[in-house]
Order: sequence, then C-alpha cells, then structure tokens
Amino acid sequence: MILRFPPVTVASLLLFAGAFSPIAQAQQAEATLGEVVVSGNRSEQRRFDVPGAIDAVEVDPMRQGSPLVNLSELMSAVPGVQVRNRENYAQDLQLSVRGFGTRSTFGVRGVRILV
Repeated sequence: MILRFPPVTVASLLLFAGAFSPIAQAQQAEATLGEVVVSGNRSEQRRFDVPGAIDAVEVDPMRQGSPLVNLSELMSAVPGVQVRNRENYAQDLQLSVRGFGTRSTFGVRGVRILV
C-alpha cells in the first residue's frame, strides 16, 4: 500500500521541522575556552636556537667577492625572500616575503620585516 500525502501536508511538516532546530541548538551547552597565556623573553639567543625563521645579511663586499649594486644581489641568498630588480633605478625593487608582496600589510601570518 502506497501512502500519498497532499503537498500542503508535506510543506507544513518541513516548516515545523525547521522551526524546532534553532531551539534544539540553543539548548546545547556553550563551550568555554580556557585562558591562553603567551610569554616571551628578550634574552640574547643564537639564530639556531630561536623557534622561528631569522636571517641576518652581512654587507661586506670583500666577503662577497663582487661589488653590490642592488639589494636584490644581497638578498638572493635569503630563503623565502624574493627581490625583483626592475633594472630601472627610477623605480624601487619589488620585495616579496613568503608570498606576501609590498602591497600587502606585513604582519600577516606572523611575517614581519625589520630593517
């Protein structure tokens, strides 16, 4: 035996089922998160001991073996940093750190540039 329901009955059942779902969600207990404590120190550490990406660039042309004309030549050995030289001294270099260019605000995802 096949039961057939009129469309009005089916629509009203769906309407009432949707009306009670927010009530069931409101009765659930709200989750509370514990307090998060972030700490840091300003003590001097070696670069290999710091839990982050730190790189220092030395500007000593005698060690490089070639004269440095642009910042792009100096920064070519730093991982994650791309400096595009436009070969036009009227324009600045294009700097990108791990995919974030100069038009984005630095500090996104913890990427900061300190000069």
